[in-house]
Amino acid sequence: DPDSLFSHKKLIPAETQIKSLADIRQKIEYYDTHPAAYEKALQQQQQCLTDYAFTPPVKSIENLHRLKSSKTYTKKSSFLIIILALFYRFKLVIFLIFHYCMLLRKDFINYFNINPSYTPPKNG
Repeated sequence: DPDSLFSHKKLIPAETQIKSLADIRQKIEYYDTHPAAYEKALQQQQQCLTDYAFTPPVKSIENLHRLKSSKTYTKKSSFLIIILALFYRFKLVIFLIFHYCMLLRKDFINYFNINPSYTPPKNG
């Protein structure tokens, strides 16, 4: 439902809301005979559009820019970056070896002479 995401009622003042074709005819006739009311309604719609659709995104961008420019970033040393890269590479190698062995489980079991039907002794 698009109305649940953003209410168009905030963007359209009560004086300019239209619900039927009769409302359209009535508004056109009214605003043709009352140009001052038309200008007032137009100003209200422009103000609502500015207040709800233009200003908040601009303020949000300004706030995010202010937040980003106020944060201080610490640069990691190149030694630490190298150590982290080696650590993650090592983890990847171990992961790949383990999964390769699990995929080839029968060969793995035969290679290390593991009995796959092993059951622990019963305490008795």
